[in-house]
Amino acid sequence: MSVILLGPQRFRQSARQAVRDLADGRRTAVINAGWGLRESEDAELLEVMGEGARNLQLYRRWNEVMDADSELAEEYGRHSARLAEHQLLYEIRLNAALECFHILWRRRVQDPGLHDGALTAALAAARDVDEWHLYQTGVLQREFAARARAAERPIVVEHRNEVAEILADSGVLAIAGGHVGVLMECLDAFGLASLLSSNRRPPLVAWSAGAMALADVIVLFADDAPQGNGHPEIYRSGLGVVRKLVPLPHARRRLKLADRARVCALAGRFPGYTCAIFDDAVRVAVPADGSAPRNLPRLDISGEVIAPEAA
Repeated sequence: MSVILLGPQRFRQSARQAVRDLADGRRTAVINAGWGLRESEDAELLEVMGEGARNLQLYRRWNEVMDADSELAEEYGRHSARLAEHQLLYEIRLNAALECFHILWRRRVQDPGLHDGALTAALAAARDVDEWHLYQTGVLQREFAARARAAERPIVVEHRNEVAEILADSGVLAIAGGHVGVLMECLDAFGLASLLSSNRRPPLVAWSAGAMALADVIVLFADDAPQGNGHPEIYRSGLGVVRKLVPLPHARRRLKLADRARVCALAGRFPGYTCAIFDDAVRVAVPADGSAPRNLPRLDISGEVIAPEAA
């Protein structure tokens, strides 16, 4: 199935043409759950999506489930607390590993080969922390799913059936931005994570957090974060619709791309991946095999940003 990834849509409406290209005259279903309480502020979005477009209202549905099923809500609360504790432990380990890398970057020795080897080893240590984090979050997610058994709960089944009916009558699914964590929770809750990860998925148009969710790993980043040192962090595994891609929407506003050490550290943590800058004007089609599109500006382990024509 076709997948189109776009740059941020705040100041653009390129999603309009993208959905027309894939919808084949049928209506568009929209996921706006990443915006949380602002999910229903969708008049402009639905106008861009075309006549008859419908918001799946996943965030509203999830809150209705939480209100109606106290047992599930309590289980979800315990799960969220465990995830938060693990995230804190991950941040401690990651910050230590990356601080070592940055100290080594600033330290110069007479033998450049020794220096390069130390930097390579420091990046490998950071990758070990990332891999541990991905593994542990996967364990926690599977344990929660086994305890919660959400798919067997009547109110969840009711909402899943309603969502499935809307999707069956739609030619394309558009996934908007917002908070990628909230978005993923809602996709998981109503079975869309499994659907979109399968060959049964509809044609997709996604931007910002939506594009991040389609990758096989979700990376949060903000070099000027108000707390801490702003090291990019892995949030969790994504849907894996696009492989070996780290989408970086708003990267030119949120990353210090002139800082070669920070660029090198981020690119070096994901060898074999395309750490891609998603500028506002970006529109790329994902190859049929799900591999990362090539015509995107990307971060390089040299510490430079590589333009598409040079990639």
